[in-house]
Amino acid sequence: MKYLASHIPKGKKKERTLVVEDNPELYLHRIFPEHHFVPMQCRASEVEENAIDFDRLLTNALRQGPKRLIVGESRGKEALKMINFFQTGHPGFTSVHARSAKEAVRRLMLMCLQSGANIDAQYLYELISQTFDVIVFLEKKDDGNRYITEMIELLDYQDDIQFNQLSQFIPSGEEYDEMNERVGKIHGDHIITAKMSAEMEKKFHSSTVKPALYAPFLSQREVQYA
Repeated sequence: MKYLASHIPKGKKKERTLVVEDNPELYLHRIFPEHHFVPMQCRASEVEENAIDFDRLLTNALRQGPKRLIVGESRGKEALKMINFFQTGHPGFTSVHARSAKEAVRRLMLMCLQSGANIDAQYLYELISQTFDVIVFLEKKDDGNRYITEMIELLDYQDDIQFNQLSQFIPSGEEYDEMNERVGKIHGDHIITAKMSAEMEKKFHSSTVKPALYAPFLSQREVQYA
């Protein structure tokens, strides 16, 4: 998340970005002082009027007129309010604990249903697929390091979750010492498994992302990007 945050416009073009967390973990305003990150945190209290939960925090965040929103981690019913926030035109991102990129979507759906809202699965998925463009899955391997093992683009709902796998991490080997103990990191390659859809290309072209960062995923490779 810190890497993604580092690509948000800074300097004269810096964007007011609210960082909503249950407990402070990211500290983006300290790591990237040249950006405009505004930390917001939940507050526990025995007095209900003084307590600030995720739901209340997101409501207050919308009133502050931010350009972007970062939610440190989606855990429960507040996920639906977060999605509605993004649906108002505010870009941003969040993290979810799941066993795979596809499972992350299912977890988001379950979180939204915890809100008690009467929403059927198809509409809920369509809402999620309209809100989130790409899911980046990080997996902690046996060597103790986290690797980006998969990136997927969400597609339209057709009886089940449909997605376009953009890339996959293929392990190529591991290093062992004379005692057959693993040493060092797992080696491998990030393989591009598909090109992004035409709709996704349009979104990237109209964004502030440098073209060189997403050029490998474009279908029209004859176009050159600096």
